Amino acid sequence: MPKKYPPLSRREVLAILRALGFEHDRTEGSHANYVATIKERHRVVTVATNKKDFPGPHVKTFIKQSGVSRKTFYTATRSTAKKMPK
Repeated sequence: MPKKYPPLSRREVLAILRALGFEHDRTEGSHANYVATIKERHRVVTVATNKKDFPGPHVKTFIKQSGVSRKTFYTATRSTAKKMPK
């Protein structure tokens, strides 16, 4: 059975955020903040810069912080769309 939140690499997460309109705001320590206005709300997604890969629970947090659906998040880039569970 496929995982509901397949793991993603840091490169994939950053590509998704850029595709959704997020821009790098600042970096503090080992965390970078990406900001955008989604559905008329200011959104901030915090990404750890010291991790290479993110497991499902972290991806779920990114999706929640971004304010988009799971399908929209995973299908934001062509390479991550292939990981979208059915």
